Amino acid sequence: MELELVEQSLDGDLVLVDEESPATAVINPLHDDDDNYTAVVKDEVTADAETANRNPKSPRSPRAARRVSSHVADAHALVPDAAPLNFIEKKIHEAFSQPTKVPEWLGDYIEYVFKLRKRETTLEFEVYCGLIQFISCLYVLPVVPEQLARVGYEHISSIICTSVTCGIGSIAASFVTDMPFIIAPPTSVSIFYAVSMQQAGLTREQGTNAIIFSGIGLAIIGAVPPLSRFITKLIPDCIQAATAVGIGLITALAGATEINLVIRGKYTILDMGPITDEIVIAIASLIVVAAMLHYHVKGAFCSGLILGTVLWWITNGGAPESIVANPEPETSTGNPKDGSTVLLIFNLLFLYILTLNGLARSLSDLGGLTKKSGAIPRAGWLFIVCGLTTILSGYFSGPPILISPESAAGIKAGAKTGISTLVCGILFGISTFFYPVFAAVPPAGTAPLLIAVGVVLFNNVKRVDWTDIRFSVPAFCTLFFIPFTYSILRGVAFGYIIYIFLGLFTGDMINNTIDFVQSYTNPPPKVQQDHDDDDDHHEQHMLGKLLAIYDMEATENTINFAAH
Repeated sequence: MELELVEQSLDGDLVLVDEESPATAVINPLHDDDDNYTAVVKDEVTADAETANRNPKSPRSPRAARRVSSHVADAHALVPDAAPLNFIEKKIHEAFSQPTKVPEWLGDYIEYVFKLRKRETTLEFEVYCGLIQFISCLYVLPVVPEQLARVGYEHISSIICTSVTCGIGSIAASFVTDMPFIIAPPTSVSIFYAVSMQQAGLTREQGTNAIIFSGIGLAIIGAVPPLSRFITKLIPDCIQAATAVGIGLITALAGATEINLVIRGKYTILDMGPITDEIVIAIASLIVVAAMLHYHVKGAFCSGLILGTVLWWITNGGAPESIVANPEPETSTGNPKDGSTVLLIFNLLFLYILTLNGLARSLSDLGGLTKKSGAIPRAGWLFIVCGLTTILSGYFSGPPILISPESAAGIKAGAKTGISTLVCGILFGISTFFYPVFAAVPPAGTAPLLIAVGVVLFNNVKRVDWTDIRFSVPAFCTLFFIPFTYSILRGVAFGYIIYIFLGLFTGDMINNTIDFVQSYTNPPPKVQQDHDDDDDHHEQHMLGKLLAIYDMEATENTINFAAH
């Protein structure tokens, strides 16, 4: 039975009809089956769809006029390449979707570890998706070490460490979690770390000390999942969204100051710097990245990086003398009894939890891998792997290692298992020997990517209900104070204080406190299971596909134009 999407109401109802019969199904991630919601929506939206088919100009039902559900929309909030498949990608999908021809013993082992048949994919196709993910994420190798070099890190050693730890973390995560999530340093986290070190006047040894201990804390939180959920529940969604926006603004500002596009003003706090060759090349690269993102071209960030770097090498020199070299990493640890890093440790740990929870849920929803209960498969192991990899990275003078938002590129292409992550890990390991090329990347190549990352994170602003003062004022104060004080902790603290006092005056704080206590004192309701796990995963996989179709309606004209 083939299902075709004939309607998606703007409050998140995904409506399917069978082409061979009048049967209709409605999927909504915000409602359980026991509240009769789907039955009501099914009749209403199905009737509206039938009317629309008979008369395309007929008015929509009132439900279709509602705003987009934040939960459905947020599946694309942190992921840059979440777009529908184009013609070429569909042909590649068909070519790689054939049954895998491997020895029986090897096929049985791969199936046991990665559940290819259960998730309806093939080995060849997972390898293809892994290549897409690696190309999309490759830009972190020159960008992140460039930020660490500003606070005393040795540039080449940071590149080697980042490449090695990304490879080790991705390979470990592929077997432990079996999820298509790349283990790599998010650019925003690395920039926050570098800025925090500058503000506190910390040395490189003290910074690595903070990374190691924050990694230990993250691994402990992963081993105790209720602790992570408790910390997350303490932070309102409006402040979580505003925090992501504030980090995006810091990231974009770091990119602009890197090329002196924004400088300290003589009569104002900030001013625009003089136009130079570096700025012209960076802006040209940013335009190319934006255009490629508009047409959903894979590897847009990597392409912008290559363009800016090559143009700078041509006009100003600086090309590497060699392409391949033998890597020689260095280790660096601080004094465990140094108390000056305590605040940075808590700042980093808070940011880890916020980033992992937001990214993991968004990516899991996008791939249709989220369980019926809303839980992410093997989320605890994901925290543990990221924590242990961060410890290793800190020991070798590297950045914090979490989940890369560029995982969405492969997930959108169809990645469903850890094989795509395994491919990324192997390629990151091979990239270690090409560190001379990454070390020669100029700021004109990295700065536009930082600005583009800020644009992606700024998408979280739509998660805030700006019509409700109870949420808009704390959110605005949070996203305003984070970039202007260069401190996530200060921005979140200021926004949280306002949120609490507004809640006290409006009476919401009492109700929220009661709900929060009840969520931990009352046992959670058991989720009704289907006949087996395959049916449960199939429904979630269908939801992930429909989320991609959701974007297809918005970009249909653009894709048709590009095809012509």
